[in-house]
Amino acid sequence: MSAPNTSSVPPSVRSRKSTRALALFAWPSPAQVGRWLERSEQVGDCLIWRGAPSPDGYAKVRYERKTIGLHRIAYAFWRGPIPAGCDVHHIENCTSRACWEPTHLACLESRAHRLLTLTVWGE
Repeated sequence: MSAPNTSSVPPSVRSRKSTRALALFAWPSPAQVGRWLERSEQVGDCLIWRGAPSPDGYAKVRYERKTIGLHRIAYAFWRGPIPAGCDVHHIENCTSRACWEPTHLACLESRAHRLLTLTVWGE
């Protein structure tokens, strides 16, 4: 994973529980990313969070005084901004919600994401 261009404006991340945008005011520090990596394990192509999972199975961390999905931070950090009205989706060959490998994440319109979630996860 390559580091993002820190000279650009930090991306915004929309909270899944709310429709308002949440701005990343600072990039995660190398130490922060290192701590997340220490609590993760490479399983096949997936980067699996081994910290305490949320009730829904996603990797959640405290960032900027908020609890947020690590997959959302990873997408915004390595892939770019998450547009309003979109959700971060684990691609089809990634079967773990605890995965935060940036190459396994895609940004989809919320309705399409819900339909795929029903198809893939049965929820």
